[in-house]
Amino acid sequence: MATIFLNAGIAATERPWSAKNGATRRELVLVNKTGREVAAGEALNASLGFLDKGNHSFIFLNPQRGEDSRVLGIFLCDSYGYRVVGREVPDGYWSYQEPFVSGYDPDPEAVKARDEWRARRDEYLSRLRETELYTASSVGGYGNSESRFGVYRPGTVIAVASYKGRQGETFSRLDPEKGWVSLGVDVPLWEGEVTEI
Repeated sequence: MATIFLNAGIAATERPWSAKNGATRRELVLVNKTGREVAAGEALNASLGFLDKGNHSFIFLNPQRGEDSRVLGIFLCDSYGYRVVGREVPDGYWSYQEPFVSGYDPDPEAVKARDEWRARRDEYLSRLRETELYTASSVGGYGNSESRFGVYRPGTVIAVASYKGRQGETFSRLDPEKGWVSLGVDVPLWEGEVTEI
């Protein structure tokens, strides 16, 4: 049984959430086979499945089956879409640039530092590729809006768009114990607003 967190509450009905951006667009459907109502941020022990069939994409919340210690998050968005920003960055990864190693007379310490830096980078990039387990979207309609949903691993950071980007993005992160945690809204800064010291 995996521990599942949703960013929005759902009813105990079989189809508690769906979104479709236009009559001919893909329909996104969350199917709740657990029979439980789930509040936003509440943990649910369940099994997950997904299916793309015809012009429909489904995420299934099924009754728990067997042992599964994973923590997963389902993100539901029926407004202007979102993008996966990434995962939390390991300590020290961005603290410096790749060490320079001379091609003519490489210093063994510099080669070691460069190789360690590359190993941390490769580890981070491989974890980033494993962040999104499944996603589907429906684009179209008023303001070219986008509905989207997906299944994510802990540490995933998502930026939810606003109408035509006018209000910036709202960021959320999947915490393995608290579920989807809001990180706030970015504030667009315009060139003439900054006071130089």
